[in-house]
Amino acid sequence: MREVRLFRTIGLSEDRIKRMLDDIARWGKTISITTKSALSGVDVEVVVESESETIASSLIKGAENNIKKRLGENIYGIGEEESLEKVIGYLFYLNRMTLAVAESVTGGLVSHIITNIPGASDYFKGSIIAYSNDVKIDLLSVASRTIELFGAVSKKTAEEMAIGVRKKLSADVGLSTTGIAGPTGSTPIKPIGLVYIGVSSDKETIAKEFLFAGEREEIKIQAAYYGLDMVRRVMIR
Repeated sequence: MREVRLFRTIGLSEDRIKRMLDDIARWGKTISITTKSALSGVDVEVVVESESETIASSLIKGAENNIKKRLGENIYGIGEEESLEKVIGYLFYLNRMTLAVAESVTGGLVSHIITNIPGASDYFKGSIIAYSNDVKIDLLSVASRTIELFGAVSKKTAEEMAIGVRKKLSADVGLSTTGIAGPTGSTPIKPIGLVYIGVSSDKETIAKEFLFAGEREEIKIQAAYYGLDMVRRVMIR
């Protein structure tokens, strides 16, 4: 008897997940845990093999419960078909809410990922690619003073971008990305890979700082998926 579970995660490194699940992987020869890291997160596959269906079922359930407790909100889906963009769409559908996106560093990639899923128009209002400071100010109502004081790549700018796109497109939730994808544009205090992601609703506006590694395209992909994940976490609270 063979039982398999695939947990899709984002927010924890592959090494950290391995350490968190190390004791489960040592339950015995009948169980194995493998991880696979991608720019969009880490997949954790649990395989149980036993001649006894009862033992296999018991082990896989025990492993599943333990993994869910340990990884918590970092698990966004179970099963290969559960992509982050599908989960996002399902959450907006369930809550009958809408999303708008303001993209700088990701240059439209967030919108591309969202619209890869059929039916995204049910919740996705649209996006504004605010690559220049003028567009941030004129279309998203980011205060010029904010950019002067903190810079276009800052927590404050990300917050104002998220608020601005939410109001501009009359959406329930606004998501923003701003950062430095490289290979130019960095400073000693703002290195390549620095990204700020903002999420705004009528209840709250938050922004977080990330430092992603990799080449330009890799940084953009990570920023896009971590932006969607921030929205997911706000939605499941």
